[in-house]
Amino acid sequence: MTEMTERLAVVALSLADARIWTHGMLPHTQPQHVHISELHLSRHRRHEGHSSGREDMYDDPDFYEEIIESIKESHEILLFGHGKGKASAMLKFCQYVERKHPEIAQRFVDALDADLADLTNDQILDHARKWQLQELQQS
Repeated sequence: MTEMTERLAVVALSLADARIWTHGMLPHTQPQHVHISELHLSRHRRHEGHSSGREDMYDDPDFYEEIIESIKESHEILLFGHGKGKASAMLKFCQYVERKHPEIAQRFVDALDADLADLTNDQILDHARKWQLQELQQS
């Protein structure tokens, strides 16, 4: 199972940041943190009166590309996110990757809803390990 966990990247994605595990899912493994650019947010706030609203405030291609750079070598990618509809960072990210990097989008194995604000890193990894065990049992 160690080899399987090394092949799987776990991405926990919220509107303004991402926690990314690409080197296994052992307890206490620390993620890489990627944050949306403060410059992007301040630029959007300044022009907010001319935008379509809050839902596009967090659409930052540089943020998405930094996440993609971290996971591009992974064989499988498991996504966690929260929010519904236009507020779903995970959905926006998936759509971006499908348009710009379809070869990476093909490696998405699942997208799970979770209340990320209430989950610790270890709890996210625990959910990922349970997901992986369930997948192994079904195959």
